Amino acid sequence: MKTIMTASLMALTACSAIQPKPTDSPMPIEAATADPAHNSRISLDWAGSYAAVLPCADCAGIDTLVTLHMDGTFSRQSRYLGKTGKVFTDTGTFEWNPSGSAVKLVSKQGATQSYKVGENQLIHLDQSGQAVTGPLAAHYVLLKTR
Repeated sequence: MKTIMTASLMALTACSAIQPKPTDSPMPIEAATADPAHNSRISLDWAGSYAAVLPCADCAGIDTLVTLHMDGTFSRQSRYLGKTGKVFTDTGTFEWNPSGSAVKLVSKQGATQSYKVGENQLIHLDQSGQAVTGPLAAHYVLLKTR
């Protein structure tokens, strides 16, 4: 019995030592993320509310809540911290970019704002559609609250 257990243990150890061989031409990261069948629009549970305190040039921050609805509409509430305390609300529709990775909110007044959609987060994009970089980048991430 002891011999059978020893042989089994050696067989298991030998199998765990086998390493996969690296491929000669690894797939570029861009190609791995460009699969249209696996984008944020299709793969993620994106509908819901997202919150953050966004940076503000002349106040303590902008307390922001964005809600994306399954019907392609949104609502957004913003409150400028250290100011009057008034809550600004806007609503409208949103559209997905062709790759299904970001949405552009279009308010009823015509103002636009884009967000990259990630797992339980929205990343506030600048006017050219790029993520903010630098020391404040983390402050532009809205986290899903519900």
